[in-house]
Amino acid sequence: MSGMDSGNRTMSPSGSPQSPSLDLGQESKPSSAVELELQALFKELSMATSVVKTIKSRINQIIPVSHLSPELLARIFLILRDIQSISIMPRERNPDCPIFKYLGWIVVTQVCSRWRHVAIDCPALWTTVTFNRGSRWADQMLLRSKQAPVEISIDQNGCDWDRKAMTHDAKRIADHIAHTSLDISFTKAASVLDNFSQELLRPAPILRKLSLAYVCGLQKHRGDVYIAPAELFANDTPCLREVSLDNVFIPWSSTLFKGLRFLRIWLPSGLRSSPQAGQYAHFVPALTEFIDVLDNMPALQALEVIGALPSFSAANVPLFTMDRKVSLPQLRNLLFGGAILDVALTLSLLAVPSEFNFGLCRRVPLPVEGKGGHARGIAVAL
Repeated sequence: MSGMDSGNRTMSPSGSPQSPSLDLGQESKPSSAVELELQALFKELSMATSVVKTIKSRINQIIPVSHLSPELLARIFLILRDIQSISIMPRERNPDCPIFKYLGWIVVTQVCSRWRHVAIDCPALWTTVTFNRGSRWADQMLLRSKQAPVEISIDQNGCDWDRKAMTHDAKRIADHIAHTSLDISFTKAASVLDNFSQELLRPAPILRKLSLAYVCGLQKHRGDVYIAPAELFANDTPCLREVSLDNVFIPWSSTLFKGLRFLRIWLPSGLRSSPQAGQYAHFVPALTEFIDVLDNMPALQALEVIGALPSFSAANVPLFTMDRKVSLPQLRNLLFGGAILDVALTLSLLAVPSEFNFGLCRRVPLPVEGKGGHARGIAVAL
């Protein structure tokens, strides 16, 4: 509406806008008559809008892209999902930046009704579930994924959680854990891990990758380690192939450490000399226990153990010459970090391929926030 006629518009007692009066000298119509006229006009507008919508639909039916089958459209949407991810909307968004810039591939659901129906009816399109845009988004993704294998990712950095919201999200994930196949990642505070891990006590029959990280406050509190429940996933993860633990301890006797192809365990340095030294003995396996764990992973291809190697002692010296060896014929990458004698003792009991990549940490670094950290070491071919 232009500035010229905005001053002539009045409001009816019901709050509905009235048509501007063209002749201020004329007597105004009764309020009831005005309302009747407005109702008639709104009805005409609704009919006209319906006609416009119908014409647009007919135009859409004629253009070539509308002749693509739902199956082909869904495949195109899947490609778009992989290259145009959903972004976290900043709290103070630039008003000049349209909201759809943060929606990523989800904009396809806003183009037309046909595209929306195709997208919603394609469970595979909703299998990468992120909680970084809030619980309502994640709920819809989980709902639309139906029973398709899903990948769930959570980073507390991108979530404004209170305890109630955390509990809700944890229960939602637990409800879908039976078809979670790829990745569950929790980062930041122990309170988040507590909330979620207590809900993740159900079997996870198709879980393939598990990543748990606790990196909050490590610069101030060197030696913080989160202890996960011993009954995580009810010790029922027959398809689990990759486990990555950053400052998270799972008992070495857990069945999670069976049949793995990738195992990564990083514990902070300095635990032996810290006030938690007594508890640290709990985290480090006995040499025979470590061998037993590796024996359950004959197809292991990559192994990273930082700060959690069996500890060398005088009692372990005879084990250097013991006949028992762990055979890891498919091992391609090995990274150890700890005291040099601990590394030597463990290496002496491994039967590995003649060539593989070996990294040795000269010191044990703290994981870098969000990236898991990098070892400063050397790589050699053995």
